[in-house]
Amino acid sequence: MSEALPDELQDTLQNVQIASLEEKKRYAQAAVAAAGILTTALGETYILVMSAVFKGEMSTKDLETEEGKKKIKELFKEQLSISGKKSKESDN
Repeated sequence: MSEALPDELQDTLQNVQIASLEEKKRYAQAAVAAAGILTTALGETYILVMSAVFKGEMSTKDLETEEGKKKIKELFKEQLSISGKKSKESDN
């Protein structure tokens, strides 16, 4: 395509393509960061739930109840908040 463009527009096309790549790179980095935050929060929640089961504070049957699911959801939200804050701190 660039062969059909005048010389003065070829540079412009190259600059647009470079800018587009930079923007795509930023979006990809944001997606990877979000995935990392989610994965960390899920892992931390799992550890907390399994610790509660081990300590007898929760049973494996509780995991199937509405109350158990609510507790897991609350733990996940807390961990998600913590993971997000840690990520922002490490960015600074």
